[in-house]
Amino acid sequence: MFQATRRRLALWYAIVTAILLVLFAASVYLYVRITLVDRVDDTLKHVIEVVERSLVLEPAPQDATHHGVTIDIAASFRWSETTRNFNEDRIDLEWFSPTGDLLWTTWDRILDIPLDFSPSGRTVSLNASAIAPDPTPQIPTASDLGASRDLAANLPHTPQPLRQITKLIKYDHQPLGYLRVSHPWFEVTQPSQDLMIDLGFGILCVVVTISAIGWWLSGIAMRPVLDSYERLRQFTADASHELRSPISSIQTNIQVALREPDLSRIPDRLKVVERTTRRLSQLVDDLLFLARQDSPLGEAEFELIPLDALILETVEEQQAIAAEKHLTLSLEIHDSLILPAAATQTFETFEPFETCDTAELVTEVEPYSIQGNWNQITRLLTNLLSNAIRYTPDYGEIHVILRDRQDGNEHHTIVEIRDTGIGIAPEDLTRIFERFYRVDTSRHRQLGSDHGSGLGLSIVKAIADQHDAQIMIDSQCDRGTTVTLTFVAASFEPHRKFTTTHNVQSV
Repeated sequence: MFQATRRRLALWYAIVTAILLVLFAASVYLYVRITLVDRVDDTLKHVIEVVERSLVLEPAPQDATHHGVTIDIAASFRWSETTRNFNEDRIDLEWFSPTGDLLWTTWDRILDIPLDFSPSGRTVSLNASAIAPDPTPQIPTASDLGASRDLAANLPHTPQPLRQITKLIKYDHQPLGYLRVSHPWFEVTQPSQDLMIDLGFGILCVVVTISAIGWWLSGIAMRPVLDSYERLRQFTADASHELRSPISSIQTNIQVALREPDLSRIPDRLKVVERTTRRLSQLVDDLLFLARQDSPLGEAEFELIPLDALILETVEEQQAIAAEKHLTLSLEIHDSLILPAAATQTFETFEPFETCDTAELVTEVEPYSIQGNWNQITRLLTNLLSNAIRYTPDYGEIHVILRDRQDGNEHHTIVEIRDTGIGIAPEDLTRIFERFYRVDTSRHRQLGSDHGSGLGLSIVKAIADQHDAQIMIDSQCDRGTTVTLTFVAASFEPHRKFTTTHNVQSV
């Protein structure tokens, strides 16, 4: 499933990248092509301007059908330095009469292409069929003027496009003729084709590279999801296993009770069911608590709580359970480095009819005060004390110590729980906070204690993380365990005070 998702992510990444690259390449291609076309058209228009300025006019013959001037073709289109430059640039000229008859051309063949009287450039196809026979003697060509470019003789049979511009030349509002300028279109198509090939090859290389990078990145992106899925699958399997045992026990005891002929033994069966139900209820509560801790909506409301009072209350609740195993459960509270201070009120003086400065009611924090949730801290300490009582042999000792520590400007409140129990093996210390993980149960059975569900320390870790507390466990087999909780004291910031502010105005 994850491999298929990874392939889809990489594929979509490559497709989106390819589409963007194609759009970019198309934009570049269109821009370059339009630029080349405009450059050719500008060149043709410049040639028309140069030729128009070099035309030689002469009076029209007396027998001409029109009066005025006409063009001296021999003088105007002599093989000069200007026309030689046009020839080197592959620019060809054609001169037509006002009626559209060809009078002069630089081609060695006549192009059978009709005149287009549009002033803008156009593209026409030129092939062998468009080449007329040799021009008649009365039509002078470039060869008549002393030079020749045998271009038409080498024309292939495939279409050869030309870019042409035709302009009507006038003198004193009198049409003199049409000048058509041609330029080979391959100077546009060839760079365009080369650019298209380069862009296509570049897009292919980039898409292949992006696909490989997308596959790698999708693997990195999917790794946390895969880890979460594996944890969820393991959690679900463990939860199902833990739930199956009490449910099976309840079902078995109920079935036996229904078939029990001796009614006096039914209460014993019901006690087993009731005990198993409590265990099942506790397991469900633990699962729901961990689910809420994993959810962003599971954040509890914090308040200023006295940790010494909370620990004292928790230890008193566990005294009866410890007494059943003849355990010594003691609490030791050291003198705090923070001295209690009474609440004080301070007000700024002010002049009549003026608004006074802000008045502050400042209450300093009491010793062993932390920001947290009372119920969660109680549950954390209860779980730790329950573990200490459960895994400490009879007549053992459990000590709870509350003290504080000053580290420069930082103030910490420390809770230590020491027991003389069976301890934890070194190989288990790195995994004791995993959900449903339990250490060697054979040693627990020797104590005759319930091995639990494996969620107690997971809950402890979750609550400690939510309160920004550090938890450290030091344990040795058969010598005991010490759990150290380090909380950030509410008064470790010198300028942090719980302040109530009032605005006071004189009358």
